[in-house]
Amino acid sequence: MKKNKSIPIIAAIVLLVGIGTSVYAFIQQNNTGTVAIGDGTYTARELMEMGSERTVEEYSGVALDELVVSAGIAQPETKEFTLIASDGYQKTVTWENMQNGLLTPDLMSVFSDLAKAFRVKDIIEIKAE
Repeated sequence: MKKNKSIPIIAAIVLLVGIGTSVYAFIQQNNTGTVAIGDGTYTARELMEMGSERTVEEYSGVALDELVVSAGIAQPETKEFTLIASDGYQKTVTWENMQNGLLTPDLMSVFSDLAKAFRVKDIIEIKAE
């Protein structure tokens, strides 16, 4: 009976691919639970206390416009805001959009006037430009 020597090699390759994808997924989940806004960095709990509660559809959280004002962004009505996720996904919105948006406790943006594509998850930074 002849043994197939390729089976251990294939098994080793499958194992290495599995380990590699697990390591990659772990590295991509680098969200520390904080969000940088302007010159400050805030925890999710701090953010939820920086503005009034707002509800959009079934989501509730802190009003994004009040959040950036509380964070010290000067003249926000003249700026655009880029919401950046931990995985690099980002969307840019206007001040008017921010007035219709919220940040959930799990750090996701939701806007009443924009498509679901603007629901940025695991936000780590809000840039005012």
